[in-house]
Amino acid sequence: MEELKVLAEVFTIDTKDNSYLISSASKVTQIGSGFLELTEYSKDELESKDISEVFTGLLRLSKKKFEQIDIKDNIECYIFTKSFEVREVIISVLSGRESNNLIYTVIEKPNSRLDDKLIFEEQLFKDNIVGCSIYSVPDLILLKSNEKYLEFMDQSYNTIEKCIGLSLWESVPGYMGSNSEQLFLTIMKTGMPQYYNEFKYDHYERGITYWDGSVVPIFSNGNLKYIYQTCTEITEKVATRNQIEEQIKIIESQNIKLNQQNELFKRHLKLLDLSTEAIFAWDLNGAITYWNKGAEMMYGFSHKEAVGCVSHELLKTVHFGITDNIISMLERDGYWNGIVEHTTKDGRKLIIETRHQVILADRGKHIVLETNHDVTERKRVEEKVRESEERFRAVQENSLDRFTILKPFYNYQGELVDFTYVYQNVQAAITTGHKPEELVGLRMTEVWPTFPQTRFFTMYKEAVETGQVMEFEECYHADGIDDWFRATVTHIPEGIAIATQIITERKKAEAALRESEKNAHELIAKLEKADHYKNQFISSLSHELRNPLASMMMSLSLLKLAAPDSEQASQAKEIFERQTIQLSRLVDDLLEVTRISQNMIKLKIEQIELNNLILKTVKDFIPMYAEKGVNLEWNIFCEPIFLQADPARLTQVIGNLLHNALKFTGKDGKTQVNVFKDEKSNKAVITVKDNGLGIKPEQLPDLFQPFIQADTSLDRSSGGLGLGLAIVKGMVELHGGNVIGHSDGLGKGSEFVISLPLLTKQESKNEIKDHTENNVKFFRRILVIDDIEDVAEIICSLLRFLGHEVISAPNGIKGLSAAKDFKPDVVFCDIGLPGMNGYEVARNIRLDNQLKGIYLIALSGYAQPEDLKKSMEAGFNCHLAKPLDLEKLKEMLNLEMAYSKRSELNNQNSTISIASK
Repeated sequence: MEELKVLAEVFTIDTKDNSYLISSASKVTQIGSGFLELTEYSKDELESKDISEVFTGLLRLSKKKFEQIDIKDNIECYIFTKSFEVREVIISVLSGRESNNLIYTVIEKPNSRLDDKLIFEEQLFKDNIVGCSIYSVPDLILLKSNEKYLEFMDQSYNTIEKCIGLSLWESVPGYMGSNSEQLFLTIMKTGMPQYYNEFKYDHYERGITYWDGSVVPIFSNGNLKYIYQTCTEITEKVATRNQIEEQIKIIESQNIKLNQQNELFKRHLKLLDLSTEAIFAWDLNGAITYWNKGAEMMYGFSHKEAVGCVSHELLKTVHFGITDNIISMLERDGYWNGIVEHTTKDGRKLIIETRHQVILADRGKHIVLETNHDVTERKRVEEKVRESEERFRAVQENSLDRFTILKPFYNYQGELVDFTYVYQNVQAAITTGHKPEELVGLRMTEVWPTFPQTRFFTMYKEAVETGQVMEFEECYHADGIDDWFRATVTHIPEGIAIATQIITERKKAEAALRESEKNAHELIAKLEKADHYKNQFISSLSHELRNPLASMMMSLSLLKLAAPDSEQASQAKEIFERQTIQLSRLVDDLLEVTRISQNMIKLKIEQIELNNLILKTVKDFIPMYAEKGVNLEWNIFCEPIFLQADPARLTQVIGNLLHNALKFTGKDGKTQVNVFKDEKSNKAVITVKDNGLGIKPEQLPDLFQPFIQADTSLDRSSGGLGLGLAIVKGMVELHGGNVIGHSDGLGKGSEFVISLPLLTKQESKNEIKDHTENNVKFFRRILVIDDIEDVAEIICSLLRFLGHEVISAPNGIKGLSAAKDFKPDVVFCDIGLPGMNGYEVARNIRLDNQLKGIYLIALSGYAQPEDLKKSMEAGFNCHLAKPLDLEKLKEMLNLEMAYSKRSELNNQNSTISIASK
């Protein structure tokens, strides 16, 4: 009765100053007006709620504190209003011995509001310049914070509703045992404020952070009541300063090296003074800057007379056989060697063997170091030797392999009609079948009756009549052998002298030389083309390197000027990071091509399943294709394809081709990847086809050479170094395969076909067996739709034997109903169903949002190409021809397990299909 009297009194004196809650069976039944005003909640928001939810959920009282309410007569604690304002209150509870009713009184402590007590700190909160927070002592509950403070928190706690009322160890990751915990423990122990500069904290999600700030104790009645914290994140500032310090170190190191080079250069100049050869230096304008003792001795000009003069004017330089500008050649090649003529101070002409070398002198200035050697006397000796060689050559040219002297024979009319042998050496006589002495006095016609009718007689006669030297070459063909000779007919007082040389070997050599020249010209053409591509590559490399380097340099400049926390500084760092990644990619491509050309690639060969590898590789590119708006399709083979290959390198090959296709295919274009077997050649075939830019016909023969690029425009919008296809070719050939490229021309797309050797039939069977045994250990819900009961039953039995849950339906309508109730993973559906055929079943399934992800397998007695096409158009994933056996069912379910990623594929703008055998 006493309890009821007390409750009655409470109910009748409900005023705004009376802050209480009444609960019955843990549910709030009555709320005092004072409680509503204190917490800012409405009556509707509190009535009938669980009392623990009100205190721990809405008022953010910890569960531990809430449990203490039932234990102690009253407790002092903090609660939070609907607008997250903190209130320091005293909570007590009254209960009856024979009733489930509890009366909770919640009274705010007088003069306890933080806004009234901490006026100066409140202004800092409002300014929102630095992060400000107030924590209770000793439980370190967050009582108040401004927006700036919340910006520093991890995403899970970066709003007032996510973190107010939580302790430090609940809202700050890694707080327990950290240097931050030590900071708060110190202030609670000593009562002294703590100030920190570049305070390092490494437990936030974003990594290591740095802070400036303070932690200040606030006392009440001589006791530590609150801890007031201010903080500013300076992570970017510290990182920027570290970068600047690193750059300063690099510059200082470069300056040290430059000074060392300058000192070394000066020492070298002192050594050059000791040389007896003429050595001097001049700048690229020709002005002499250095003149050694050897130059003074050779030319007669002193150091004082020479320095400052233009070298070629001082020495009256004459170049032999040089048409190009020497300065241009030096700027291009960095050196020049040759023969020149110089004039000494006393007028003597010197033939000089000279070497010009461009070097880096003091303060980074380029100069030309000229080293001269006097070869005047040597050249005079060489000229005499040359003249002697010419006389010797003349004798050699007229030397006699076969030598004959003939005397003209005239008839009575004074006409030259024949010749008489005067002399013939042994070699010449052999050709006539006579001894030399037998021929003397004989006429040519006696040995060679048809002689007057030959062109030899005509030339001999002309030599006599004109006095000119006649030369000719002739080939005799006998016994299948060609013999060449060269004859020189010279008029002499006695008549004519005929010197004949056998030149068969020379002719063969000339023919070989012509063939060699032809080969050389072809080689030169190839080298010129290679040189052209090399120059293109160097130009491309310069372009590709210059752009990121320029962006990086400008980013550094911007970082020096911009405020550390500014948007410009963030943008500069993003650009710097992006361009660094671009540079790394270029260097990786260069190193990859080098390793391939030097046969330094080590393949990690293992047995792989090609369909799975292609699927994973293609799916990695789906986001990039989607971003550019290019449609990516692929068709995998209906059964596993096993190879001996390096999966990482094969992935790289397919990735390069997909990257090229994406780069040269515009928005709304299409790229298609196909995988199939070529049974005749026992090869696996991969094709990557696009309808993009295409390839010029003249580029196709050299398509896989390094540095060849389709984009040769000035702006090089597609970028790259032209190494991707060279890497593809190298990697494919290392696998024992080959790759070809095809295009019908610009604007008509391109296609690349890769052929790789398959495993032997026995190896493939073993691998399929292992693959099947390893992959049947999974559970599938399967629906079989077939109007022939025996067929449906045997398929269901086989599938249940494999461990799957299977049901069947006799027609299309019941099949659709069963699919909605059973929700299968896989549906085997006969095409020739009565009423609603299999095509209609597939279309209805694909239109149903709950069913459209099911893997559909068509069953039919027909398997012509047009049948497969109809099945795919209707929405089937695969088409199987009856009759079926256990192995076919295993293969189909293994493929479904490996390749059917429905939840992902439904969110990608791509197409996958499995080809049927």
